[in-house]
Amino acid sequence: MGRIKVDDKEWPVVVIDFSGYRDKSDTDALIETIKALGMRGRFGAIGLIDDLDASAADRKYMVEQISDLQIQYYICEAIVTDSMAKRGLFTAYSWIRGERPYKTKVFPTREKATKWTQNEIAGERKQSQLVG
Repeated sequence: MGRIKVDDKEWPVVVIDFSGYRDKSDTDALIETIKALGMRGRFGAIGLIDDLDASAADRKYMVEQISDLQIQYYICEAIVTDSMAKRGLFTAYSWIRGERPYKTKVFPTREKATKWTQNEIAGERKQSQLVG
C-alpha cells in the first residue's frame, strides 16, 4: 500500500494527500486506488500538494501514469496549496498540459477547494439528468 493518503469518506469528493509521497511505488499504489475508486463512478479529486516532495523525474512519472485515469474518472480537480508560488506553478503547468475534459482549479485552502468541488459535482449531476 502506498504512502499517499486517499480519503473517500465524502464520496464522490476524494481527497488525495501527497505528503506521504516517497518514490514511484507510491504512484503505482495511487494508480490502483484511482482504478478502484473509478469502479464506483466518476469523482471530484482534491489534491493536497503542500508537502509533496518529489523529484522532477518522479513528478513526470506520476503525470504520465495518472493522466489517462484522470481523464477517465475525474469530474474535476482541485489543487490545494497555501504557497502562492506553487499555485502559480500549477496554474502554468495546467496551461502547458492543455485542455482536459474536466475543470482544474488551484486553491489556497481545503475548504474553498471542497466547496468548489462539491459545486462542480452537483453541476455535472444536474447536466447528466438533463441529458439522460
